[in-house]
Amino acid sequence: MFQSTSTRSQIPSAGFTSGLSTRFFEKLQPVMGVKGAFMARWYTGKMLMFLGSVYAAHYYFKYSKNDWTRRGGWKVHVSRQAVLPGQEGFPNTGDRQHHWDYYDRGFQNRSVFKGGAY
Repeated sequence: MFQSTSTRSQIPSAGFTSGLSTRFFEKLQPVMGVKGAFMARWYTGKMLMFLGSVYAAHYYFKYSKNDWTRRGGWKVHVSRQAVLPGQEGFPNTGDRQHHWDYYDRGFQNRSVFKGGAY
């Protein structure tokens, strides 16, 4: 006879959450029907996984920026505002005046190793 090797018996929290969702959606079956309750349960799990991945990606993008102190993280480049002829501030030359202003990655705002020409 085939025996199931489910991980629910090995992970107590998975069995607990599965039991809660089963009891909750069993109460929805008279209102939504069996198929509707099953679809609601399935989509609820998928949406929670999607929301968790969106939160994780947002956290990673916000707090794992690449700067001059480390090699990892996201490299964020911000472009200048597009200004067309006739608009206020038309020749938008930007705030980069010296060659060391390009690809700075927060180096000029450092609090250590200051001195010299910087």
